[in-house]
Amino acid sequence: MYLNPEYFFYKVFLFFQTLGLVDIVNNQVVVTGANYIFYFKLLLIFISVFCTFLIIDFLYRLITVRKEERAWELEQVLKNIPAQENGNSRWLAVENLLDSDNDSDWRLAVIEADKMLDELLVVLGYQGESLGDRLLLVEKGDMLSLDEAWEAHKYRNKIAHENAFQVSEYEAKRVVGMYKKVFQEYKFI
Repeated sequence: MYLNPEYFFYKVFLFFQTLGLVDIVNNQVVVTGANYIFYFKLLLIFISVFCTFLIIDFLYRLITVRKEERAWELEQVLKNIPAQENGNSRWLAVENLLDSDNDSDWRLAVIEADKMLDELLVVLGYQGESLGDRLLLVEKGDMLSLDEAWEAHKYRNKIAHENAFQVSEYEAKRVVGMYKKVFQEYKFI
């Protein structure tokens, strides 16, 4: 069995001939019901516009549902983060290191806060070999303070990889403040 396009077009022609829209005159197909074709085109335009609105509505609802799913998943993950009595003891240790007069303590405070950020991302379910890899997987809508997390992590990398990098008390407090913003967003401290 094979497909015969001529037969198909003949059946379409017979359908339109039955409606009185086309006819054969002098061995040529002639459109006889021009008004009907105009109304048929209007009907098709209306159907197209209606279907376009249906598609837009469907996409809007899909995006809304996806946002609600992400919020629900984040809420479930945040419920699994263990709550600490009297504040997070590790965070208190970071703040105590910042109050020191020693620049090596300030370095340590930034490094410890970075470790806490790494643990937070692991708890949130982000996979990767390093904190940088996990931060790459975070979408801007999932973490409002993503820019601060990146900036703080880059500063930590300078501390860890550049031996002559000088850390000031002001910069250390500023960077730890960025980590704090991330932790507060997720109620981690």
